[in-house]
Amino acid sequence: MKNRKEIKTVNENQKRIKELLINYRISKCRNEKLPPPAEISTIDEFVKRAEEHGVPADVIKHLVEIYQVSHGGLFHECDDMILFEWWEDDGSLWLASCDCDIIRWIDGKFCLGDASDYSYGDEYEFDNLLDLIEFDIIKRGADDYE
Repeated sequence: MKNRKEIKTVNENQKRIKELLINYRISKCRNEKLPPPAEISTIDEFVKRAEEHGVPADVIKHLVEIYQVSHGGLFHECDDMILFEWWEDDGSLWLASCDCDIIRWIDGKFCLGDASDYSYGDEYEFDNLLDLIEFDIIKRGADDYE
């Protein structure tokens, strides 16, 4: 994986991340201000911890891109051990919580579900976390949270 210290410019994927996170915050939280990016040292610790847990490299890379844009807000901060709360039980990462919804990664998919069901159904499972966020904004919309 590329050393995070070498990443100085925002790539196209990170531009999409920022736009989606701002839209998510506007639709769900009525607040467009994103928390600042995570510190490089914090991201390095997250990568080390995730690798020790056996999280696939592509998932780590995807999460690092998000933490380079915003640390916290929608997602649990990358230094929060709650990310690995369910790792030993079912190999899932607990990425975010909003009301009763939980976003997690399990079995190669990013899923929207709740504490008892990792997914509300097949249409709530995505290969890409950004697609899940986009789905939640567009398909479910802010009406679910008003």
